[in-house]
Amino acid sequence: MLAAIAAVAVLGGAPSPRAAALAAPTPANSPMLEAKTKLIFGPTPDGSIRPCMGNLVPNCVSTASTNDLYSPPWRAPLTVAEAARVLERAVPSAAPSARLVKSEDDVAGTGAAYRAWQADGLFGPDVFEVVIKPERTPRGGLVERGAVAETSAAAETSAAAADGPEFSSQKPSPPSQSSSPSSALVTYRSSATSVQYIFPIQLPLTDGGAQRKRAVAVRASSNFSLVGCSVRECFVE
Repeated sequence: MLAAIAAVAVLGGAPSPRAAALAAPTPANSPMLEAKTKLIFGPTPDGSIRPCMGNLVPNCVSTASTNDLYSPPWRAPLTVAEAARVLERAVPSAAPSARLVKSEDDVAGTGAAYRAWQADGLFGPDVFEVVIKPERTPRGGLVERGAVAETSAAAETSAAAADGPEFSSQKPSPPSQSSSPSSALVTYRSSATSVQYIFPIQLPLTDGGAQRKRAVAVRASSNFSLVGCSVRECFVE
């Protein structure tokens, strides 16, 4: 169709109204442009994983989302550093095209670890990122249930990098000394970095659940358990 439009321009003919609409530049308020300028990666200022921005990029799952893009976190009977090393092997095993693009320890002074991988997606590169948090045991001996809850941060506006996704950086704050680590809580987000639309109605195209499938594959490769499940469901999805 675009070739036909170009041919009309070369021959000097007037394109039809439909051809002109297809060739028209993307409007400034287009969701395609919003997805490029508002989607950011990296932990929130308090060191948590970010929720999906489903209104801009629906091909996403996150442990911090509160809608149908939610995916449950995982638990590992390991230290944060040990869980990070397991994931550094498990992610490329589950997604062979994945490569580690960012690594950060002691995120925001919380003792958490952040890792991000870029992998091939249906519409361009995808990003799989994790924040691995220490689950702490107070002196009473019970794991703090608040460690499971994810903090949803408001989306921030940032210009997209020309050669890949942009990651935010955080200022560290003093860590709490009131408890000791007992296991690791793995929170994550798997997201496309771009979205394709059916033009001109701007209906986003689905990637067939590739983000959720990637998360399931990574968990299977790492052998971590699901949070909030019965004994049998902890390893079966």
